[in-house]
Amino acid sequence: MESSNNLRELMQSGVDFFTIVISKDEIEQEDISKPMNILNQLLTDATVTKYFKERVEIIVDGYNNQGEELWEISEVRDYVNKLDGEFPYWLFFLSKHGTGLMVILKCQLLPYLNPEADKNINGPRLQDYLLKRGFPAMNMLCKIIEDTEKENFEMSERVFNYITGS
Repeated sequence: MESSNNLRELMQSGVDFFTIVISKDEIEQEDISKPMNILNQLLTDATVTKYFKERVEIIVDGYNNQGEELWEISEVRDYVNKLDGEFPYWLFFLSKHGTGLMVILKCQLLPYLNPEADKNINGPRLQDYLLKRGFPAMNMLCKIIEDTEKENFEMSERVFNYITGS
């Protein structure tokens, strides 16, 4: 997607979902420019923002035969955190049915912890991320597109259900 009209063209064509693919090459080069070009288009105006609410998936390609989970691979974690530093709106845009949001969230946590340490360390880390970054960004966009409090609450519920596997 090169021009800023691509998402608007997708809307006009009736597409109801799209996937951003991040390649292993982009990760190794630490180049976030392509996904950021697309992600920034989601913020061009309230109509585009509203249309693509929870209609985006993000995947990382090229690590399919690794023994580790994506969030356990240091270069993937670094890349995702660099991307997150520029774009905090994952809870708003990413589907609650795919794996992309979980990868983004797990990259905020420490890998390789035993279950007790995961609960004691990563539980508070996730809560901190959600309360200080994820939900404020989501709420800001909900306000911009004039979602009702009920719509905002329902999306928050979908986030919690996604995270807990409910």
